[in-house]
Amino acid sequence: MNDAIAHLNKLAADWAKSEVPMRSTQELRDFFKNPPKREYSVALEEAMTAVVKMFEAADETGRRAITSALSSHARNGFLGYAADMAVLAVRRQSPVLIEQGLTALVIEGASQDLRDSIVALAKLYNSAVKLGMNADKAFEKAASLAEPGTMRAEIHGFPLRQPEVRNLKAFYETEETTQEGFRYKQLPGPSPQGTSQQTSIGSAETPPQISARLNWDQQQALIRMAGILAEMAVRKQSPKLIEQGLQSVALGGGCLDPSHSLATLAKLYHSALKLGMNSEIAFVEAAELAPAGALKTEMSRFPLREPKDTDLRAFNLQEEITEKGFSYKEVATGRKE
Repeated sequence: MNDAIAHLNKLAADWAKSEVPMRSTQELRDFFKNPPKREYSVALEEAMTAVVKMFEAADETGRRAITSALSSHARNGFLGYAADMAVLAVRRQSPVLIEQGLTALVIEGASQDLRDSIVALAKLYNSAVKLGMNADKAFEKAASLAEPGTMRAEIHGFPLRQPEVRNLKAFYETEETTQEGFRYKQLPGPSPQGTSQQTSIGSAETPPQISARLNWDQQQALIRMAGILAEMAVRKQSPKLIEQGLQSVALGGGCLDPSHSLATLAKLYHSALKLGMNSEIAFVEAAELAPAGALKTEMSRFPLREPKDTDLRAFNLQEEITEKGFSYKEVATGRKE
């Protein structure tokens, strides 16, 4: 078990570092207008599947041991895995993949945003129905693997929802067939003001409006990108990359709990200091791009924290030099925010 989890943790960490950063405003605009497909890794899927099967075969104590041994990158990745299984199950006509997707959501445990986990449940439910499965039974079986709490209740109760609040339309999703085969496609949702949402980036669209309509994958991609920019800024001695990283956090993290962005803010702050930047000005200016809320406040106040609360160790991070150059490394010791 330990070897399989260690292998997955390593693959997930490497995958998180492989994001290619965007270096211009135009690239950011293109990202919002045409969100890229999530890249596919056979090795990563196989490693996740191995952990899913171990989890299904384990007893309650074993399941807890598995989830506690997974890194944050690895555990978070099971959300995307679950969505992939909803698609692949239909393409391959495989009910087993539905079951694996549901187990993946149990492992992920809504550790990021419960709403995104529920969207994945909707896809898995729709795919189960398409395959003629007994969805109630499949969801109940998966729920029995979950710890008591919200996620168990959501999985168990999803098939019992009224049709109008469990169908794809309720989650702004639809089916489509491409050259690759069956898949799900996100539809435009309502804007924060309740009017019809723009489907392309226009000059009248503000950064907070952009942030409000990003899906979870896009938000996380921008936050990961910001962490990469923090490293590249030091390698290239480029304050501009710090500014772009802060903008990515403001846009990507604006609709998430600030805890998703604090470690990345710490990296950017530390890199800004190494470059001799005025971090207070840089953080305040970037915070203006974030929607009103907790993250906006955190960004503007981050440089004003006590030194012990901005130190890398407070976020379980440390510097390291790799073959690529300066980097940040997550460590197992230290106080978590």
